[in-house]
Amino acid sequence: MKTHKLYCAIKPYLAIGVTALCLTTFNASAVGHNHDGNGKSHTGQHHSSEQEGHKRQMKKRFKMLAHKLDLTKAQRQEIRTIFTEMKADKKEHRATMSGFKEQVGILAQADEFDESKFKTLYVEFQDEFQVLAMEKAKMRHAIMQILTPEQQDKFSSMRKQRGPLF
Repeated sequence: MKTHKLYCAIKPYLAIGVTALCLTTFNASAVGHNHDGNGKSHTGQHHSSEQEGHKRQMKKRFKMLAHKLDLTKAQRQEIRTIFTEMKADKKEHRATMSGFKEQVGILAQADEFDESKFKTLYVEFQDEFQVLAMEKAKMRHAIMQILTPEQQDKFSSMRKQRGPLF
């Protein structure tokens, strides 16, 4: 019973934290650096292959999206430009978000979850979460402006089928 109460108390904060992490779509292993025991970083073969796999997957998803929406070459180029700009913006926020993820990881490893520490941590990063959410909303808006009304309807229905992260 005590565990259930604790779970119910933690669940909203954990959901917010997970949502914030999902919104950022950052992955510490995707940075492409491997830290050795001395704190020095070097590029590793393992990380390089992960990045290449991620790039291939993103290209595949873009091609699928372009095919299903029947995008013109001009539309494809404009959307690629938007994605390139978004990627540059994400790089600016990567260090900040990795700091948040590290601190949440420390909280997760503690013997007991400290709600007040999580709340403080979340409030500390709230401005960053808001900026990231705004950038994502602007990106979606920019893409919708490129699409025709028929493509917009199709894109919206695809997002509903795949979920909010699509």
